[in-house]
Amino acid sequence: MGIFRDRFERPQQFYEQLDPQQQQVVGQQFQQEFAQSQDPYAQQQGWGQMDPSQLNPQQLGDMHDYAEQQNPSILHRVMNHPVLDAALVGLGVHEWRKHHEER
Repeated sequence: MGIFRDRFERPQQFYEQLDPQQQQVVGQQFQQEFAQSQDPYAQQQGWGQMDPSQLNPQQLGDMHDYAEQQNPSILHRVMNHPVLDAALVGLGVHEWRKHHEER
C-alpha cells in the first residue's frame, strides 16, 4: 500500500474524504470480507454487526489498519472495489490505477 501511505499518513484521512455513501460501501465491503474469513478479532470488535451507514472514518481506518497488518488480501479486495478505485484516482492518487493494473 505504498502509494496509499505516501498520500495518506493514516487511513482515516482517506476515509474522511469520502462522502457518506462511499463510506457505507467501504464498510459493507470490509464487513463481507471479514465475515467470509471468519476473523475472530473482527467478530470481537463487532464490525459485522454495525450498521454500515453508521461507520465513521475512524472505524473504517481501524478496519483498514487491521486488514493491512493481519490479512492484506482482504484489504486488497476492498481497495479494488470500483467505488474506492474511483475515489483514490479522484483524490489525486493518479498512480493508484497504474499500480493496480500492474498487479
